[in-house]
Amino acid sequence: MQQTTRLSIKKILMVFTVIISLAALYAKESVEVKPQKKAKIKTEQSEIKLKGLVIKLKEKEVHMDAQICLEDGLLEFLMCLPNTFEHESLFVTKTKPELLHTALLLIGMEPYRGFGGLASLWLDKTGKKAKASLNIEVELTDGTEKTRVKLVEFLTYRQDDGYDAMGMQKKIENDEDPDRPVTDSWVFTGSFFHETKEKKKIYAANIGGVVMAIMPQSAAVIQFGEESLNPYQGDGNGLEISGEHGITAGTNVTIIFSKLKSEENETMAVEKKGLKTDKGISTKKTVEKKKK
Repeated sequence: MQQTTRLSIKKILMVFTVIISLAALYAKESVEVKPQKKAKIKTEQSEIKLKGLVIKLKEKEVHMDAQICLEDGLLEFLMCLPNTFEHESLFVTKTKPELLHTALLLIGMEPYRGFGGLASLWLDKTGKKAKASLNIEVELTDGTEKTRVKLVEFLTYRQDDGYDAMGMQKKIENDEDPDRPVTDSWVFTGSFFHETKEKKKIYAANIGGVVMAIMPQSAAVIQFGEESLNPYQGDGNGLEISGEHGITAGTNVTIIFSKLKSEENETMAVEKKGLKTDKGISTKKTVEKKKK
């Protein structure tokens, strides 16, 4: 019995010695093997295409498909989803708002959310949030020629006194100069996720139907960063379509988003203080001429 036990122990020791020897040999060979240099991965991709929009990585621009849905009249929103607020929006889009949110993040923008009921504090700080301040242009196509126009050129402050439902004449309630230009106060606020009773999360802009808002809309992706009085509480309140470019409902356009340049941001801050400045430049061609 003792002899059998001794033999078993010897076998175990022999197996253990072999394992250690093989491990040492493997370790030695592993040390001696020189790792190959990893090849640097280069990408020539200059844009990312998603459904309804294109992200221009080099230019840091987002190009989004939209359609003009209103030719004149007051505006409560700037862009909405189909079958929602086309009667008071300038544009309608089929592009999912969460894709716009993602695209703006990819070009370096950062959302700046509001302060709930403290709207005045939020408005005061919008011009200082450079990474949330957007430059928005509308690309119009005439045959083969494409022209970019500042979004603000499609807008104006309302000036009509008008009449209320009782036939009584109303006066302009907005005590500011109605002829002042609309500033580039477009803020990337980002929407939020709404949780349903079934614990399903839905991007709130899909529920509300508003992608870009003039009046405060917490679910909108982009918000006008200026105080705009309710257009339904006075015929001189809020914004309306300027009619300057003779737009036609049903026209397909491309909305171009990019970061507002620092000098434009400074101009916006000056305009917020009530000082007059020149109106925004309409096209890129004009910009190049002025630089020369």
